Amino acid sequence: MVKINLLDIPDDQQSSSKPQQTPPDPSNSGGVIDDFSFFPTEEENQETTETMTETQDLQPSYFEQVDDTAEQPNPFSGGEEYKSEYSSGPPSSFDSGPSKSRLFILGGVVLLTIIALLAYLYFSTQQDDTPEFITANPNLEQTDLTANGQPSNTQQPQNVIPASLQSRYSNNQAQNDLHLNYADNILNTSTPGTGYSLAVFTSGYIYLSVLGDSRDAIAEYRKVMKNSNPRLNLTVESIEDKFVGGEKKLLADFSILTNDASGQGGRSGQFGNIISVQQAQSAVRSTAQKHQLRTIYFKAGNQSTEGSLRKTYLYTRVSGSKTSVIQYLNELSDQYPAINFTKISMYPPQSATIVNSDINAHIEMIVYGPR
Repeated sequence: MVKINLLDIPDDQQSSSKPQQTPPDPSNSGGVIDDFSFFPTEEENQETTETMTETQDLQPSYFEQVDDTAEQPNPFSGGEEYKSEYSSGPPSSFDSGPSKSRLFILGGVVLLTIIALLAYLYFSTQQDDTPEFITANPNLEQTDLTANGQPSNTQQPQNVIPASLQSRYSNNQAQNDLHLNYADNILNTSTPGTGYSLAVFTSGYIYLSVLGDSRDAIAEYRKVMKNSNPRLNLTVESIEDKFVGGEKKLLADFSILTNDASGQGGRSGQFGNIISVQQAQSAVRSTAQKHQLRTIYFKAGNQSTEGSLRKTYLYTRVSGSKTSVIQYLNELSDQYPAINFTKISMYPPQSATIVNSDINAHIEMIVYGPR
C-alpha cells in the first residue's frame, strides 16, 4: 500500500500512536486552546471495546433461545421472597383447612343448642301438667274433676270485685237515688208567688231557701210541700225581709231531716268491673257534655281510707237547664256506681230564683275503690 501524504509533512514529524502532549504556552492566553486531552485516545477506545465484548460474551443475546423450563432468578428479589394476600397466585379454596374447621365448629354448636332446647321443653312439659289456677293457689280443693283429671267447666270464676266494694257500690246507687228523688220532687213543687233561691241535698239533710212575695205565699208553699211529701218534715229555720229589684219580699229558710237508712238496702245485682278514679273523672266531664251542660269548675281533691276501701274526692260545677242537671246526675249514678254524691247544691246563676231554663249545680262526690 502506498502512503499519500496530503499535508506534505515529513514522516518523522507525523504523530505516533500515542501523540505527545505539548503543554500550552502561558503567553498564548488569548489564542485558541489546542489541548484535546479530554477526548479518549485510541488505546483507551480499544480497551473499552474489549471490555464490552467480554461482557456481551457472558450474557445471552436478546435473540438467543432461552429455556422456559429453567428457573430464572428474580433480579428484584433479595434474600426472602415477598408474599402478601395480594399475590398473583390462585386464591385459596373454600374447602381449605381453617375455614372448613370453623364451619364444622359452628355447625356443632348450633346442633348442641337445638338438642339442649328440645330436652328442656320435654322435661319441663313432663314436670308441670297441673292447671295454672291450681298451681297458683295450692290450697284450692281439686273438686269437680273429669275422668282425665282436668277441671270441669261447671266451676264459676271468682268475681274480680271484693265483697266490700260490691256492697259499697250498691249503697252508693241507693243513696244517690234517694237524693235525686228528693231533688226532683222538691224542685218540681212550687206555688204562686214563691221560688227557690237555693236547694242543698246532702247526707241526712236538705236545706231550702224559698223567696216569697208575702207571708201568705210562704205559708201556702209549706202546706203544699207537706201534702205532696208527707214523710218530709219541714222545719222553719228563719224568715227575714229581702229586697229584690226594689221590692220587699220574704226569704224563708227550711231544713228537712231525711232518713238515709231507707236507701241502705242498695240495688240488687252484681258489678263486674272496678271503676278507677281516672274513669270516674272522665265520666263526670263527658257525661255533662252529653247532656249539653257547661262545666264551669272541676277539681280532684284529697284521698282517704275507709276500712279496706280508698276514697277520692271530686268537685265539679255545671250550668244548664234543671231537667238536664237531674238527667246528668241520674246517668252518672247508674253507669258509675263507684261515685257517691255527698252534696248537691242548686242555685240560680243570675236571677233571684231558680227557673227551669238556667241553673248552676255544684256537686261534691266520692269515688270508692280498693286500697
